[in-house]
Amino acid sequence: MKPSVILLLLILPTILLVSSAPTLASSIEPWLNPRAYNISYGDDVLVYYVEDFQFGFRVRAIQKGNVEIIYPQTEFSARMVFQKGDSVVFRVKTIDVVHGFNIFHYLPTSEGTNVIVPGEVYEFGPILMNVPGKFKIRDPVPCDALNPFEYGDIVVEPNNIYYNLLLMTIATAIATLLYITLALNRTFISRELDLLGIPLIGGFLRGLLKWRGSTFLLQLLNLAVFLLIIIAGLIGNPTGGMNFSITVVWVLWFAAVEFMIFFGGRVWCTMCPMPVLGEWIARRRIVEVSRKWFSLNRKWPERLDNMWISAMGFLGISLFIVWITTRPIATAILFVFMILIPIFLHLYNPKRYFCRSVCPANYIGYHANASILAVRAKDRETCVRHRTKECASGSPTGYGCPWELYPGGNNDSTYCGQCFECFRSCPLDNMTLKLRMPGRDIPKVALQKTTRKIRYDEVWMGFIRFSLAIFYELIFFGTYNKLKDWADMNRTWGANWASVGVLTPTVGDLADWFKWAILVSGISLILFPAIFYTFSWAAKKVAKSEISTNRIFAAFSYSLAPYGQLLWMSFAVALFLVNWARPLNSFLDPFGFNWDVLANVGLDKFQWHPLFEDQIIMLEAPFVFAGLFLGIITTYNIGRELFRDAKKALKSTAVMTILYVLCALIVIWIIAG
Repeated sequence: MKPSVILLLLILPTILLVSSAPTLASSIEPWLNPRAYNISYGDDVLVYYVEDFQFGFRVRAIQKGNVEIIYPQTEFSARMVFQKGDSVVFRVKTIDVVHGFNIFHYLPTSEGTNVIVPGEVYEFGPILMNVPGKFKIRDPVPCDALNPFEYGDIVVEPNNIYYNLLLMTIATAIATLLYITLALNRTFISRELDLLGIPLIGGFLRGLLKWRGSTFLLQLLNLAVFLLIIIAGLIGNPTGGMNFSITVVWVLWFAAVEFMIFFGGRVWCTMCPMPVLGEWIARRRIVEVSRKWFSLNRKWPERLDNMWISAMGFLGISLFIVWITTRPIATAILFVFMILIPIFLHLYNPKRYFCRSVCPANYIGYHANASILAVRAKDRETCVRHRTKECASGSPTGYGCPWELYPGGNNDSTYCGQCFECFRSCPLDNMTLKLRMPGRDIPKVALQKTTRKIRYDEVWMGFIRFSLAIFYELIFFGTYNKLKDWADMNRTWGANWASVGVLTPTVGDLADWFKWAILVSGISLILFPAIFYTFSWAAKKVAKSEISTNRIFAAFSYSLAPYGQLLWMSFAVALFLVNWARPLNSFLDPFGFNWDVLANVGLDKFQWHPLFEDQIIMLEAPFVFAGLFLGIITTYNIGRELFRDAKKALKSTAVMTILYVLCALIVIWIIAG
């Protein structure tokens, strides 16, 4: 290539930049140019020019005093960092519809919603940034679909809460390893208590569980709520934050189920209305026991008797989670299918194979072994001596286990749906509920499911749930607006049945969604499992074990059941505390038709404002620490079962602890950094 050509290629960008400079300067919008308005600031005042839009905030320019400093537009994140003592003015405008602009502590909701009207520029401040920490910018004015998740971040340094939480995370891991080291040959989290053996309480619970009407009433109540969810999603207000289908399912129910899992195992499956219509049809009875099945009684395919469909179903919902949690019509359609599919499957086979292998909420089963509650036999030897096994085959007072288990010999809560049929069918009254330490059975379950044939379906369910617990925290409470746009396909509208057409995506929208789908799938199916495999390989090397890396990888993955569950509980805390008023208002106005039931008695609907906003970070963090503790302890217990050597278990656990700490630090960074 000639030198003249090379020189031209080198100077061409400079020529283009210089030639375009007047154009760029002249194209600056007036509200971004201090010379365009007659306002003077002190030399120590920072002026932030912020655009409020569907669905996020964007810093367009920063000015110090009267000196113009224009920053290029960025759409990826809205995060502003200040030093304690900074004096800040926010000049805010909206580029589309009416919005609000609130910053906890500095511009609190209680002082008004600070409504931002199109065509106007609003100025807030000067505000003295005198309280260090992390504070959320929120839009309290409903501006359509993603409004509940429209955030910006204000960080005032020194952010000591964040730094202290980082240190506490590391301290938790070190203390846990020391605890294990000082009691190297102990078996942890092994205690349990027979709940039905407690005087007074035990007798009442036993009678309640044996009464068939208890399950029926719970299922009937929830079925009525689910039908209301479907109707509200079809004909109610298209704005998700004002519709019963969205606020009750994706705030109240979702948060409640995460806590139900830890404290009640699969207790949600006890009352879940999704399979009941099919089960009632197949059994020809609702409360009474019947032996005449209205079903083809076809054998369930063995290749489908696993969690793969459930795991991929949960991941599939996550790919559309932004639409499902903000568009009433999407939630309604999802629940229509969630009722119709089990009806068909119960007519194919009357057992609970929908719940075992198809339901996307089967992650409840994956985490059930981390619960403090489990259905177990009182005395295992009694079950061994008893030959007829009515708990599995059925009796005149109860059905055989619809989950295809032998309850009397079961030590695995994964597929026990807590329907309590074994309580009713057992003639020896030998079934009970046991309270135990979290994750008590996980080591033996992990060993059992990795000895002959590794259950990769459950392993990957664990990876999907764990990685998405972190990712959900980042997306729903983070400021990464571009990612939300990808997931939302850049559609700004909510929709019910009448307006479903507005959700039709363009080619560009689909291209953005594919970016989101690749990101979510890549993290949960490939990236995190690959990282976990690398640490498992390192753990094998450090422990000098002859056991294959694949088996160590699969066995240790079960430690994500308690760890991941606590991370989801942390997410649920923030989800509820921020959005608590929305589901309560939906009970008063299910369809979003501006009904106000309380107005008749002189009261208004609940005003939206986060509960304990100044404490949300500190309320979330303990769940992260508890999850880290249980993850490390469970890994050690799995290692003891796997290696049959306490020292090897400790060495391998120390390696895996590095990964667990890194994950916890990421979560702490998201919520506090």
